[in-house]
Amino acid sequence: MDQNKEKTLWSAVVGLFDPELRKLARELAALVPESSALRTEAIERAIGSLKGLIEAKAEKLSPAAGVAVEKFTDLHDFFMGALGSRPELDLDKWTREVLTEAGPRLRNAQNPATEMERIKLEFKLRKELAEMIRKELPPPPQPPDSIAAINAITDGLNNLNKKLESYLPRMRKWAEEGKRR
Repeated sequence: MDQNKEKTLWSAVVGLFDPELRKLARELAALVPESSALRTEAIERAIGSLKGLIEAKAEKLSPAAGVAVEKFTDLHDFFMGALGSRPELDLDKWTREVLTEAGPRLRNAQNPATEMERIKLEFKLRKELAEMIRKELPPPPQPPDSIAAINAITDGLNNLNKKLESYLPRMRKWAEEGKRR
């Protein structure tokens, strides 16, 4: 089997594991503290440069080894993406956790009445905090008006087309000059 076909086959098979790589990257990124140097742009640039060098060298490896290196760099991409994203706090889930934990807490309590009062207070406080946080958070971004978005893309493509058309006379002139030589 020629090397291109072998590499294509390896890429297709190994590509099946992308969801697992993405999950692993998210789990690893969650372990990195917010204050870690790994979360800085300088480190991201340095690692990106190193990744580029590794990918360039991987082209000279056997198809299987080259695909393995590509998957390793994919893991890096997933990891850096996960480092940059911050999980959203689900305020409703956070509030409901008190209720989810209430049963076991009451069953194991030495004084269920006192524990019930603690649960009520904790639930009330979480609800108040959640409402306070909701008021302070910026509103979620609204999806763009589809017609406006399509018009903006169309205008951008039209402007690009006009710019490219303005280069045509010069390109034709260069082509004619090249034929004369």
